[in-house]
Amino acid sequence: KKRFFDNPSPHVFTLTTTYRQNEWLSEEDQAIFEDMRLHNPRRYAIEGNGEWGISEGLIFDRVKVQDFDPRPMIKQRFPAVYGMDFGFTDPTAFIGALVDVKNSRLYVFTEWSDTGVTNAEIADAIRQKGITHEKIYCDSAEPKSIAELRRLGLNTVSVTKGADSVRYGIQKLQGYEIIVHPDCADFWHSVTNYTWKKDRNGQTTDEPEHEFSHFPDALRYAMSDFRTGGFKIDASNRAYLGL
Repeated sequence: KKRFFDNPSPHVFTLTTTYRQNEWLSEEDQAIFEDMRLHNPRRYAIEGNGEWGISEGLIFDRVKVQDFDPRPMIKQRFPAVYGMDFGFTDPTAFIGALVDVKNSRLYVFTEWSDTGVTNAEIADAIRQKGITHEKIYCDSAEPKSIAELRRLGLNTVSVTKGADSVRYGIQKLQGYEIIVHPDCADFWHSVTNYTWKKDRNGQTTDEPEHEFSHFPDALRYAMSDFRTGGFKIDASNRAYLGL
């Protein structure tokens, strides 16, 4: 995909076909795809329309890309949450989202990620987004990085991890519809390929795969301290308010 489809070349012929080009499908086969279109649009996008992605074993299936302006939402005092998952060979992933408590929706409006970066480079990238005072919930496995980022001017705090915290956090996020801003392409790519592991018999387990986990983990950390009705609203994102 990355080699031939993301970077098309006039010297390379590529072709995507779907069931519509298959003249041998019966009416019953066609009906399967029509039923999928109506009742499982996410799977239909991949298996019916030929879009890139994984259709089975997905952890989050209520996700869509939608353009929106976060500024009026911030001014309406939607709670803003931020999270970060550390990496080095793996990417460090930072995410920001707005919480629509009434309608159980998360609006992912800002992201950043990179590999092989220092804490100083991380702090600089996030400060450039105008995010300095807002709490950023981070992986507690990196206390030295959290402390250094605090010295560099970010309000980084450690998440509290308990038994089954990963599964609990995933279940919490599954209670929300996730709306992704078109600018957050890396998050979209991760969350639409984030799947459950399979055992040796090909059966789905309740443990997530590590691949594509970095942005979902960052969002899970961001929401780790969120309690409906009990979360202190901090909507002072200066960059998006234009202050």
